Amino acid sequence: MRKALIFIAPGAILAAIIWVVFQLPRVDARLGTMLPAWAVVPGVLLVTAGASLVIACAGILTIEGRGTPFVLNPTSEFVAAGPYRYTRNPLYVGQVVLLIGAGLSLQSSAVLLFALAWFGCLHLFVVSWEEPDLTKRFGGTYQAYCKTVPRWPSL
Repeated sequence: MRKALIFIAPGAILAAIIWVVFQLPRVDARLGTMLPAWAVVPGVLLVTAGASLVIACAGILTIEGRGTPFVLNPTSEFVAAGPYRYTRNPLYVGQVVLLIGAGLSLQSSAVLLFALAWFGCLHLFVVSWEEPDLTKRFGGTYQAYCKTVPRWPSL
């Protein structure tokens, strides 16, 4: 049963997020808000960059971390390679960049607001669960990493 959840739950979460993203532009239509046409091109570029970062991070966690990005099958090895050298949460950064790109490419301010809300949820998850869990699992190695690598990239 647990193995099934490891494979089904992330897909279900992804499907739900995709469904929400494609429903939200209806809110813009009702409110009469739409982003300008020029937003489409940077949006597509951000979707591509965000998706690439998510895929790269998932691959690094799977290969080097010997686990998955999903909490039911976490990594067994500490990972500080690739984009993890620059920010502790590049997979989540990729998700938010992808959602911002989706909002721009769909010309939807509602999707941009969803991206902001998603970032808020991710931040709460990281601070309240993920960081304490990583500290418990990797101890001093993770604590030293936290002193040198920021939680979120600075812009």
